[in-house]
Amino acid sequence: MPLDPRYTLAALDTIGSTNDEAKRLARQSDAPTLTLVWARRQSAGRGRLERRWMSPEGNLYWSCVVRLPLVGGQAAPVAGDLCFAAAAAVVATVRRLAPGVADLAVKWPNDVLLGGAKTAGILVEADNGAAPFAVVGIGLNVAWAPDDTPYPATCLAAHGGTADVARAFDALSAAFLHYHDLLITAGPTAVRADLDGLWARLGERIEVRAGAEPLVGVFEGLDSHGRLCLRLDNGRRRTVTVGDVFFV
Repeated sequence: MPLDPRYTLAALDTIGSTNDEAKRLARQSDAPTLTLVWARRQSAGRGRLERRWMSPEGNLYWSCVVRLPLVGGQAAPVAGDLCFAAAAAVVATVRRLAPGVADLAVKWPNDVLLGGAKTAGILVEADNGAAPFAVVGIGLNVAWAPDDTPYPATCLAAHGGTADVARAFDALSAAFLHYHDLLITAGPTAVRADLDGLWARLGERIEVRAGAEPLVGVFEGLDSHGRLCLRLDNGRRRTVTVGDVFFV
């Protein structure tokens, strides 16, 4: 499948971090929106909170620059919505490359799970400088999964899916462009609609670490802004904009 011509591709053999390279291109050059960085391996891959992302050859390491529109001189609040667009794109990719796969879920806000194990992570980083942009980074386990992580991990090949990184690159790039365009034309609600029914542990007790004290309660879904809604043990309802979810 040919790459959509709206993308500008930087294909690399090895890089420290595709997200860091995408940010460098966005800041130090005239890299247009939808500049895409793809590497066969990363020497310093990372996820949220600077957690290490093991990145030898065999999996997909993909980062895309999205120039943010300006509203009243400020970056429009779409960077957070890009995380949902990325999650929807990963879900579509997994369904395409591992047909018939069961137990597919999204752990709010940025992990995609197969059989309860992590198969993809998403890292969106925004720069609200003179020319605002966000970098959408996606790591997708295609051919293998690490076994020394603090959480279970899996890959597409382990679920009867492809082990071909090039196929995964093509599918993810096409899916992300679809949700990028949907976000612009129809808004974040339309994007999140494709994730309905996929939120991991919906209706169950979870722990959310979003500050000094963890919050524990029943996950009741998302509000109209994409924030996590938690019913605490005392009956009060809390919304969380940013945090880490842990299963209890």
